[in-house]
Amino acid sequence: MADEATPTSLQNPRARMALVAVAVLALAAGFALTRRGRGGLGGRGERVAVRTDVPREPAGPEVRALFAPLTEGSVVEGWRIQTIEGVRDGNAHVVLTRGGDAIEVLVALRQGTAVTPPTAVGPYALFNMGLARLDRPAAQVIRGLAERMRANASAPVPPGLGPFRPNGG
Repeated sequence: MADEATPTSLQNPRARMALVAVAVLALAAGFALTRRGRGGLGGRGERVAVRTDVPREPAGPEVRALFAPLTEGSVVEGWRIQTIEGVRDGNAHVVLTRGGDAIEVLVALRQGTAVTPPTAVGPYALFNMGLARLDRPAAQVIRGLAERMRANASAPVPPGLGPFRPNGG
């Protein structure tokens, strides 16, 4: 069996070490991306961008009454309402977008909520469920929603709406 020729650059021990280091980094990056796709990002207690992997049912009249006259397409503090969602997992959700960013506002019952909400209006607590880097604009959006909800705070509580429980707990 004849000796196979190796490129001159790989005969250098430093070049081989550099190649090994690049291969290890590539494997680590691949593992991180794979883990991220399996829920490594957004696991229990982590905040993520607005989730697209959950079924979103449009809000019925009871949830819409909380936000009237706002509807999909309305603008709040420079953010456009993309979705007003019905009650899911005990809370209503409003998704707002601006440019490539999205904010998800969760609306829960104030009484019995496990954590102090950033904003509350009447019997309702409002929370930013999106990325931490959007906390400042989300706070403005939440205050804007709360101002519009103030007139509707005496509307009947939508069926199934409950207190916010972080991590479902």
